[in-house]
Amino acid sequence: MLNLLFEAAAVARNGAEYTNSEVATAINQRAGRRVISDETIRKLRNPGGPQPSFDKVAHIAAFFQVPLDAFKEGTDTHEAVAAEANKLLEARQEHTEKVNRQVAEEAEGVQMLARSARRLDSRGLKLAMEFISSLQKMQKP
Repeated sequence: MLNLLFEAAAVARNGAEYTNSEVATAINQRAGRRVISDETIRKLRNPGGPQPSFDKVAHIAAFFQVPLDAFKEGTDTHEAVAAEANKLLEARQEHTEKVNRQVAEEAEGVQMLARSARRLDSRGLKLAMEFISSLQKMQKP
């Protein structure tokens, strides 16, 4: 669940996942004392990691703004939080794929224009540039 929360939180941060250090620092600042280290978070994120204390889980849950039960496998809360996090990740993936398709289509169009422009003489190239400039002016709001 912890890794899923890190990944889902990255969606709101334009894909930038929190580092273990950032989470530990934020938790410790909110608590006003040293509650957790980045090393402990790293261990908790790895399979077979230590069992965290209730205090650590409560602070991590507060940081990610999820209920404590989100960390208790088999609960309805755990399933609901996981489902919501997965929806965010799927939406981000769909958006990324859509953007990648758009970029590829634009690149293909630019490459086609460049290939065509290479076959033009200087007069034809000048006319093509003027035409493109006219199109740009017409498209401006």
